[in-house]
Formats: sequence, structure tokens, C-alpha cells
Amino acid sequence: IVALSVLYGAGFAAMGAWLIGKPGQRVPGGLLITLAVGMVPLAVFGIEHMAGMWTNVANGQRDMAAIRQLLMEGSLIAAALTAIRFVRFPFLGLPLAAGVWLASMDLLNLAAGVNGLSFEAQQQFTLGFGALMVAISTIVDRRSKEDFALWGYVFGVSAAWFSLAGLLLVTVNGKPGMPFLGWEAAAWLVWCVANLGLLLVSVLLRRRIFQVYGSLGVIGYLAYLTFSVFANSPFFPLYLIGLGVGVILLGVVYQSYQKKIEEAILAALPQGLRNLLPPARD
Repeated sequence: IVALSVLYGAGFAAMGAWLIGKPGQRVPGGLLITLAVGMVPLAVFGIEHMAGMWTNVANGQRDMAAIRQLLMEGSLIAAALTAIRFVRFPFLGLPLAAGVWLASMDLLNLAAGVNGLSFEAQQQFTLGFGALMVAISTIVDRRSKEDFALWGYVFGVSAAWFSLAGLLLVTVNGKPGMPFLGWEAAAWLVWCVANLGLLLVSVLLRRRIFQVYGSLGVIGYLAYLTFSVFANSPFFPLYLIGLGVGVILLGVVYQSYQKKIEEAILAALPQGLRNLLPPARD
């Protein structure tokens, strides 16, 4: 495994370095270098096997699983950072963001000890980590000419979105009713407001990934209202069709006036805040 990983990694790196300097060959060259980065944790995996870290005895040791995975993830992060240092290819942000996200999960398991963390605590940590990853990606987005922030945004908002959904499920489960508003309705309302916030962030940061998740969240809330309010109505199929048609029409209207809507939102912000936003990218 080590020999093959080194052989393939060296081949990918050499071919990528040769291609990336040629006119019109930057993308295939960068992809080959990204593949070379992916060979590094595989080589570490083979070294761990030779060291006995994956034997049956080692599997029974406390924290061994998290430690051996952290070594692989750390090598992936180091390899990606090294490649970015020499090759300014934005797709290298994918293995870097993936390595950071996986390492955060294993660090959490390592810190939790034998008993581990509750599902709610795991979701809280993931939500905070996702928000932190988005914040760091925003800083990178402002300071780099190349789009190295893309995959940080993708992993960050994905982690935050799914963990928020998990937390709302935990909140609803087993809770008594509230005056005027049940826990389930309150949780779904929080979910809707949070996803509307993502739609606003998509305009401020000029990133479609926030728009995708925000739209899915709002559509989910509308579907919840449809199924909870009109579920027993004989006109339920018509309500469902109306929801689908309404979503399509809203998408068409937004697409038609997208530029004007975004300009109006940005114009409403103070100049100092606008200066802190990342630049628009093609």
C-alpha cells in the first residue's frame, strides 16, 4: 500500500506539475495534483498497518481509532496546504476542507472519552464548527484572489444546516405543548427563520451554496405547513400542487429580478459593512 501510494502520488504530482504550466492545461494539471494529495493519507494508512495500529490488539485500545484516523487526516491537511503553497489551484480546497471537517469529528470523539457525547452535544459542536468554518472561509474569500473559500463554505454550511436540523428534532421530541404554539410548530418556525437568514447570507457573500440550503429549508417548512394544516382536507392534492407551482413561480420571479433585489439589499447596508464583504466572483 505504501509503495503503490508513493508511486501513484509521485506520478500524479509529476504529470500535474508538467501540465499545469502549459497553456490550456491548468485544470487537468491541477486535478492530477489534487489526486497526488489524496495519495498521502493512503500511504499513512499503510504505515499505520506496518506499525500495528490496525491490529486486533490495537483496536481494543482506548482512543486508538480516533488517533489513527487523525494521523491520516492530519497528513491530508498538511499535503493540501503544501500543494496550495506551490500550486494556486482552488480545487485543492476540497481535500483541505474535508480533512479539517473529518479531523474535527475525530477530535470530538477523542475528547469525549469512553462514554462519548450525547447526540445533542454532538449536534451543538457540529453547528458551532460549521459556523466557524463559514467565518474562516469568509476571511479567506476576502484575502485571496483565487477561490479557495468555496469548499470551506460547502462543508461549513452543510455541517451547520444538518446539525441544526438534528437539534430541532431533539428539541421537539418528548416536549410538552406550549401556550398558543406547540414545540413542533415553534421548532419549524425557527427552522424557517434560519433558512431565510441563509438566503440573505447568499446575497451578502455572493455564494449560491447558501441559497441552495436556504431554499430547501424554506420549501421544507412550507411542506410541513401543507401536511400539518391541510392533511385531512379533501383538497389536499390541490394544496400540494399549489405549493409546487408557487415555488416554481417564486423561482422564476427571483431569477428575473435577482440582480435588482441583490443591489437593493447591498445598497441598504452601511458602507463600512459593505467593505467587509468578499468581492463578487465570476
